[in-house]
Amino acid sequence: MANNIFTSIIRMKCPRCRKGDLFLKKNPYKNITHTNQMPDTCPVCGQATSLEPGFYWGASFISYPLAVLLSGFVFAIYYLLVNITELRLIIIFMLVDIAAILSAFPLIMRYSRVLFIYIFVPYEPS
Repeated sequence: MANNIFTSIIRMKCPRCRKGDLFLKKNPYKNITHTNQMPDTCPVCGQATSLEPGFYWGASFISYPLAVLLSGFVFAIYYLLVNITELRLIIIFMLVDIAAILSAFPLIMRYSRVLFIYIFVPYEPS
């Protein structure tokens, strides 16, 4: 499979070699307490996954827009399916939106880390 940036991000691969996994567990929902566990270095190329202490604090600036995008997507689908004019329907939408964000939270956390490290580590084809 081609090592293009989009498939590498979706598959959560190392930004440097685009082959090694960035997370120890493939399934973020399997053990929710270990969702963000990453190896210290890439198993393929040895790239450090944490460039400095507190590195992934900056990923919170990416997770917020991801959650807003998800919320907008849920709103668009809900708006197309249901005419949102009554207060009761708006409250139902808010509950559906909160459920969608909470259920996608492990993926949002992971993809925010992936996108953040891709900003700082360049691709070095081998």
